[in-house]
Amino acid sequence: MIGLFIKEHTLFLKSFRESSTISLANSLAISSEYGFTTSSLVFLSHITRDALKIDDVVYSVIYDVHGITLASSIISNRKLERYILATPVIQALKKHKFLKKANRIQNVGEVMDIVVPVISYDYDSGITTSYNTKENIIGILRIGVSLEKIKHQIKNMTGSIIVLTVMIIVAGILISFFLVRLITRPIEKLTKGTRKIAEGNLKYRVSLNSNDEFGELASAFNSMSG
Repeated sequence: MIGLFIKEHTLFLKSFRESSTISLANSLAISSEYGFTTSSLVFLSHITRDALKIDDVVYSVIYDVHGITLASSIISNRKLERYILATPVIQALKKHKFLKKANRIQNVGEVMDIVVPVISYDYDSGITTSYNTKENIIGILRIGVSLEKIKHQIKNMTGSIIVLTVMIIVAGILISFFLVRLITRPIEKLTKGTRKIAEGNLKYRVSLNSNDEFGELASAFNSMSG
């Protein structure tokens, strides 16, 4: 049961991180459209630098439709730079879909890599009031987000749940032990009294002061013994 809860919560955190990263990539792609239409590399560079200021973002790269880098901002890590250079992004142009994958990079950890197309919309209006919208892919935006913080959160959560579970089990054992002693002690006293009477000690009294059934049984036993 606990394992299932941890698994479901882990899936929820990863799914939330994935959806938020995709939303971020799409927002940056929309913002970068202006840089493409005005051929402003400065504007595109601002977008990649600003993206790197967002928590857990480790790189942001903008390409043209041929996969040539126009602007990029990457945290200082040679392994990360080599990974970006070695991974193609042209597949993101197919059917206007995004690409996503998670990779482990040395000295960085697990990184979610999201690639989305930058789309320009052309609006054609005729004599009627209806408009025809044409979508043109003008570039590619790529963003990488570290998953290490989420993994750390999951690890801490798992540790906390395990500690809490152990505490509950220990508390349950202590409470059970107390309840068992609460029930068995009066029985032990009555058993001792029965043994004393059987040995001939008719003046033995069971010292049990309680207002429950055990107390009534002890009073009846003492009355019988004289």
